[in-house]
Amino acid sequence: MPTKIRLIDRLPRIAVTIQANGQSITLENVLIDTGSVTTVFKTDPLSQVGIGLLNNDIVHTMYGIGGREFVIAKRLDTLILSDIPKLKPEQRNEAKRFVTLIDALYEHKVKLISTAAVAAEFIYSEGDGSFEFARTVSRLAEMQSAKWIEHG
Repeated sequence: MPTKIRLIDRLPRIAVTIQANGQSITLENVLIDTGSVTTVFKTDPLSQVGIGLLNNDIVHTMYGIGGREFVIAKRLDTLILSDIPKLKPEQRNEAKRFVTLIDALYEHKVKLISTAAVAAEFIYSEGDGSFEFARTVSRLAEMQSAKWIEHG
């Protein structure tokens, strides 16, 4: 089931349902772009659906406000987003985060299934950075192509 993007403290968050090994779990209030083009999930909930450290996984160390965290990277094949809002001119930061998200999905050949309040070219059509947003619109169009969907 697609989920709505919610702005909480001016940061885009979603509920994420992770499916693996014939099971699923929903995580609420997931930040979809931390500025580092990654999303970090706690391992305890993921272990409930059989996602954990495997022999060939690389363990990374991340540092932040809360101290040091050990993380493992897992590949995302498809992302489903619904109700992407039309962004207002003063929502430049939200537009930049959306651009970063689409860039990351594009570069990693992740399939995107989405719905939006308006056509892609009108998501952020006014405001600082709206000209640069045209590249994101172009990438979204390419990501809708049969070639992209078939091969990523």
